[in-house]
Amino acid sequence: MTLISLLKDLKNKDIKLWLDGDTIQYKVGDGEPPEYLQTQIETHKADLVQILSRSQKTRQIEKVSRDGWLPLSYAQEGVWYLEQLNPGTTAHNMSSTWMLNGELDEGLLQGALTQITARHEVLRSAFQVVDGQPCISINEAEEIDFRSIDLSRFDATIQMAEAEKQIKAQQAIPLELGSPPLLRVCLFKLSPDRHILQIVIHHIISDAWSVGVLLREMCAAYDGRSGLLELPIQYVDFAAWQRQQLENENQARDLAYWKKQLKDAPALLELPTDFQRPPELDYAGDTIWGEIPAALFSRVESLSKTEGATPFMVLLSAFKLLLQRQSGTDDVVVGTPMVNRSQVETEDLIGFFLNNLALRTDLSNDPTFRQ
Repeated sequence: MTLISLLKDLKNKDIKLWLDGDTIQYKVGDGEPPEYLQTQIETHKADLVQILSRSQKTRQIEKVSRDGWLPLSYAQEGVWYLEQLNPGTTAHNMSSTWMLNGELDEGLLQGALTQITARHEVLRSAFQVVDGQPCISINEAEEIDFRSIDLSRFDATIQMAEAEKQIKAQQAIPLELGSPPLLRVCLFKLSPDRHILQIVIHHIISDAWSVGVLLREMCAAYDGRSGLLELPIQYVDFAAWQRQQLENENQARDLAYWKKQLKDAPALLELPTDFQRPPELDYAGDTIWGEIPAALFSRVESLSKTEGATPFMVLLSAFKLLLQRQSGTDDVVVGTPMVNRSQVETEDLIGFFLNNLALRTDLSNDPTFRQ
């Protein structure tokens, strides 16, 4: 049994583990512990001790003082440095659009978005440099800038094309890190009861999960629902907590682990593409969407259960084998985004929590797919 399958089995059977010194103790929710439990705990003891030790050392996120300049999270710091290397870039503009059908009160919608900006400090963050280091200040809440663009005068045959043109134009306008709010709202009117809402937000204060939070809260505020509880913490509290967690012995240990994992890793994966790789990164990539047939995905799920893995692990393995065959390289590194919201308090926050994880696989010596 792999470590991942053991952890999944423990969760399914409601078996709790904890450390008592160097000894792993456990408690079964209902019934008797499975016969294999003690043996598997011994097999994976080193990894389990490390996981439980880190869990017990994790401090609760607490609010920090808002006096003076505030720290960036590590993810924000990375984006900030990229922005300095490429001023005026729009590579970190996240554009989301929604089709709104039915009667719409524009003033009420603007008020709902203003309410969300007041609720989430990160949307009012200004990024500055103090003593050579990037810092954040939180601006007071103000009415959000809301542009309404009437496209109803266009013929229906070209209306959507004009809307797409305008949407791309809004996405191509830079968001200045020192001038909050780092989001732009446009409402395109197609007819009295059909609108397109576009929100462009900078990645340094948001991620895909955050867009879902924003949409959910926008709908609640527009409908006048009072179900939004006061946020116990804000993103800047998470940023401070993250630094406290890592700027000690954990940072040195984690850094040593990743240095070992990525030592001598290939800088690029050379694929036989139609065009040459540009000498400088131009962010002109694209996204290609596809669907996996239901019958095929059912087989993927079956294989993952048999191997004690997840469908993600099976599909990632297949993807890496494809990259190996196309590139002729046995050392393959693939990046995958991680939600990085392990604390319950972070689930309702807007902010840049996403973390890209580098997964390296050695495919030399012709390993089997199961390996």
